[in-house]
Amino acid sequence: MQRPSLRVRFLALATFFLSLVLGISGFGLIALFERAVTNLVDKELSANLDQLISSVEVDEAGQISVKSPFLDLRYHEPYGGRYWQISKPGAKVLRSRSLWDTEITLPKSPRAGEGTKEFKLPGPNGQKLLVLATAIVFSGDETTELSSQKGGASGME
Repeated sequence: MQRPSLRVRFLALATFFLSLVLGISGFGLIALFERAVTNLVDKELSANLDQLISSVEVDEAGQISVKSPFLDLRYHEPYGGRYWQISKPGAKVLRSRSLWDTEITLPKSPRAGEGTKEFKLPGPNGQKLLVLATAIVFSGDETTELSSQKGGASGME
């Protein structure tokens, strides 16, 4: 049996290594892109949570209200993919219009001073949510839990 020529062997070897390098590069680019998108979403949710915190007011009776809702229409459209919710023990849950009649339940509530916690939870209408939640205290009052969520067709898992 005759062996293939040197040219054919080099061509086969070059094709193999080129395919290997392109495959590894493709996986690397996918990982970098995924990390960039995740960082962008985290920054956006963090900014939205800061905006929500700055718009919360507490009256003398300890009732919480939101003085200026988000301008982003996705927070107003039912199941629009952007949500916010404010929970306080013994008080009515405040939530964005986009949550409709759904309430998001966190597996573990954040505590005041712990900073922001991130959760991946099921959301309304079968959506998958990336949730940022934090706890804040208003002038010696009970802890209030605030969260900002993003979900929808983005396929966040």
